[in-house]
Formats: sequence, structure tokens, C-alpha cells
Amino acid sequence: GEAVGRIYAMKGRPPSMPSLILVGSAAMVERFVAGIPPVARTLMDRFWPGPLTLLFRSTGTVPGALTAGTGRIGIRFPAHEFCARLAERCDDAIVSTSANVSGMPPPAEPADIFRQFASSVDLVVNAGKLVSRPSTVADISGGVLVVLREGVISGGILASALVPVP
Repeated sequence: GEAVGRIYAMKGRPPSMPSLILVGSAAMVERFVAGIPPVARTLMDRFWPGPLTLLFRSTGTVPGALTAGTGRIGIRFPAHEFCARLAERCDDAIVSTSANVSGMPPPAEPADIFRQFASSVDLVVNAGKLVSRPSTVADISGGVLVVLREGVISGGILASALVPVP
């Protein structure tokens, strides 16, 4: 609750916009969701860790600020080793968002991130220049694939992963 509020305040992010969480393993997902549909299992097995954010029906344990009242929570198991290991070592999910003030393009250099947020963050980890495209966001909360934002992984690739092999 309090940490999520702090993130929203420093980014100037409206409370109507949900945020996602990062997990350190696919098994951690079960703590935050009301069930994992078969379509989600298939996508998790094929594309995690990686740049795929999946929206699940959330449980009551997820702070309402993260779901923005939608009843769904976005979860990604990142391929970035630092993020995945941090979540794994904390044995909990980590709230994730782009490192920019809402409405501004995300900076690519850690120094630019620090300049934007110097007075409001406790730590900036320098993992080098950020050059990746955004993750693909797919809503599977209803048991079917609905691509909300096409990123690194195309909707076609996701759909083809769900087609049974004869």
C-alpha cells in the first residue's frame, strides 16, 4: 500500500492506472492470482522469463492501488537477471513501472533516471543503458488470449504458441 502510493506520487501517475508486479519464479504467481488458466500456463512455460506481462484475476491479497479497481493484476517474470534475482531473494513480488514521470518518455541512461527522481528515490541501480522495447501485455484473466499492447513478442507469436501441435 504505502510503497505503491509513493511510486504513484513521485511519477505523477494517476491512481486509475494499474501497475504490474515482477516475480522471481513462475511459482510465485499463485500467491497473487485467483487461478491460472491453461492458456496462461502455456504462455508462462513458453515465454517466461521474458518480456511478457500477463493479466490475471487478482486475489484479495493484492493492494487495490496496483489493480486500480480492475480486479486484475499484471505479472511478469523478467529475463533481466537483476530484477528476477531481487524478487526471488526478497521472496516477494516487486512493483514495477517505467522509470519516468508519467507522460514523459522513459530515459535510457541511469544518470537520467537519477536526475528525474534524485529527490524522491532511495537508490538507482546502474544496470547499463536501457535499450529494450516494452514487454507485450496480454490479458488472460478470462481464460482466453487478449493482447492489450504488442511489444517485443508479437500477438501472432503468442497465438501460435497456443495452437496444439498435431
